Amino acid sequence: MKLVKSIKEDATFLITSIIGLLLLGVIYGFREMLYWSAVMMAISLPVIMLVVVYRTFERFGKRDALVIIKKRSPYYLTIIAVFILDYIFILDNYLRKYILALDSVIIVGLLVLAVLIKVFKNV
Repeated sequence: MKLVKSIKEDATFLITSIIGLLLLGVIYGFREMLYWSAVMMAISLPVIMLVVVYRTFERFGKRDALVIIKKRSPYYLTIIAVFILDYIFILDNYLRKYILALDSVIIVGLLVLAVLIKVFKNV
């Protein structure tokens, strides 16, 4: 039960952080703010991931934490993919105005894919 609660807390933390960063860019909807929100996402996503991994190790110890992290790997792959794409779009000035739309589509798509993988693994 404690494990399920921890996974829900960490997943909620990750999703809330990503949505908050996306909303920040949408609220300030200027082209430059879209660029800077992508920069903030590219910087903060690894930090968010490290916090979640650190909290997992802190709560469960090394052995259990590695098992938990292995189970959550689709979510971490989603974050890593968004992180890499943010840096690609930041470097390419032409794509600046599309960063948030692409991030939203990628995040939702990869999370749906991760959930589908989990569902079909259990069947």
